[in-house]
Amino acid sequence: MRALILSVLALMIPAVAISQAPPSEAVRQQVLRSVVQVNASGCRDGTRRSGSGFLFEMSGNIVTAHHTFGGCSQIQVIYEGVQAPARRLFDARIVRVHPAGDLGLLEVATPPTLPALHLSTKSISKDASYASFGYPLGVPTASDQLVTLAVGATRLQDILPDEAARELNRSGSRISIQTSVLRLNVALQPGMSGGPIVDAAGDVVGIVAGGLKAGAAPVSWGWSRDNVHLLLASVEPVDQNVVLAQVQYSSAELVV
Repeated sequence: MRALILSVLALMIPAVAISQAPPSEAVRQQVLRSVVQVNASGCRDGTRRSGSGFLFEMSGNIVTAHHTFGGCSQIQVIYEGVQAPARRLFDARIVRVHPAGDLGLLEVATPPTLPALHLSTKSISKDASYASFGYPLGVPTASDQLVTLAVGATRLQDILPDEAARELNRSGSRISIQTSVLRLNVALQPGMSGGPIVDAAGDVVGIVAGGLKAGAAPVSWGWSRDNVHLLLASVEPVDQNVVLAQVQYSSAELVV
């Protein structure tokens, strides 16, 4: 009987390890082909903005961060999966916005043929490793970073210091600090907002949102995949202006 129990346990251990494994290099390379850089100009506040996004369900649909393009008259998308000298830069139009979750859906009329990402239907686990994608600091090529979920409070209001929350309010941001977020254990850089967070199968579990730079204890978070459903159902006006919110103080810097 003891030998039988040991045999059963031996069979169970690899299954647990596989369920917690991060996306493989092959999966991450495939996801990279579905990542885009979103550039916006003609913004009402005089800024030029850059962020990340991903192809969703089809190559002409792009999910990205609302603050990347809100209030800007020209939006262009660079497809990471298209290799030079083929055309990589395309104009995009706004289809839907979900300001409370800082998400937007863009459309490119005649996109290149590339694989699109889909939402994961699996449970999100704090024991699993995921991969985030984007263009940190606006670099011209996308990269990935492995992430895990942190334990502790997951409501955005409980993560932000008071000064950061007040700055969001002062800027007129419509981001809901009551929203539950994916609290991440790594520091993600500005420019990655709107990029996908994927599981081992390459399916989307979340979207990179923002972070706090606080010395040796950085905090980053992402929006859960549920916010994509809210984005797709949104009937909010798409021409809303977004004022970028940044606050610096002694202990941290808010980056969104």
